[in-house]
Amino acid sequence: NAENKELCWELLAKYGIVIWNTGFHDLAKSCRGRVIDVNDMSLTSYPFDKFFNVNETPETKECIVKEQINKANYIYATDKKDGSTIIVSLYNGKPLITTNGSFENDQIKWATDMFKKQYPSFLPNIKSGYTYIFELIHPENKIVLDYGNEKSLYMLAIRDLKTKQLLPLDEIHQVADKHNIPYPDVYDFTDLDTMIKLAHELKGANREGWVIRVGTDDGEKMFKLKL
Repeated sequence: NAENKELCWELLAKYGIVIWNTGFHDLAKSCRGRVIDVNDMSLTSYPFDKFFNVNETPETKECIVKEQINKANYIYATDKKDGSTIIVSLYNGKPLITTNGSFENDQIKWATDMFKKQYPSFLPNIKSGYTYIFELIHPENKIVLDYGNEKSLYMLAIRDLKTKQLLPLDEIHQVADKHNIPYPDVYDFTDLDTMIKLAHELKGANREGWVIRVGTDDGEKMFKLKL
């Protein structure tokens, strides 16, 4: 971007379509919108790694997921919104807004406008060293579900760039509440079999499913459970 020299020194990493032929490896899964400052190779933005549906890959087979759940220290189950990921970090003292694969597109323009008009206190007060992850819902950005004329940015997560870890859900909600930003509904997670049964029962509803974060002593895993 010749008009913004700061962005010329940022590298956004996103896997390409060829990955569907070669298969996902750990490096590819981590290249889903990360932004690197090539001057010092520091991490500017780190959204979600690529994560999968239950039974979509060997690592998300029901038996594997149940093993993780059985030794979990915490489990978060939140409504999965059907929109586009918006990623916000502070770079050189200014907000950097990206998507998983671009520095400039319609989704970023819509999100920037919504931050200014609907959530005006957020961008001026974001903190350095964190990545804020949102889902953009916009009538001109329909994916599958029909949200009507809704225009919203849902705060999904916040990542601490020092620890590389996502913040606990209550801390994410505290930040969202401070700026009147909505976030996905939270569900009481009982067990995987019950959630899968519920997914079948709700099939056909105007919703996508859940995102589930499972934290163990070995770290955190994320997976999707769709209707």
